Amino acid sequence: IESAGLKYVGKDETGQRCEIMELEGHPYYVGTQYHPEFKSRPGRPSPPFLGLLMAACGQEI
Repeated sequence: IESAGLKYVGKDETGQRCEIMELEGHPYYVGTQYHPEFKSRPGRPSPPFLGLLMAACGQEI
């Protein structure tokens, strides 16, 4: 999987469980094991959720 560009880039607070993955070379292919949209606040969006919105609008991250 990793040789195809899928990388695990984030772990939980214990460092044991993979929480975030990305696909290298894709404009915005990110998978999360949690809900980053629930961490967003007005004027302070969570980075993964903001990245999704920017990619959907065609903006660079």
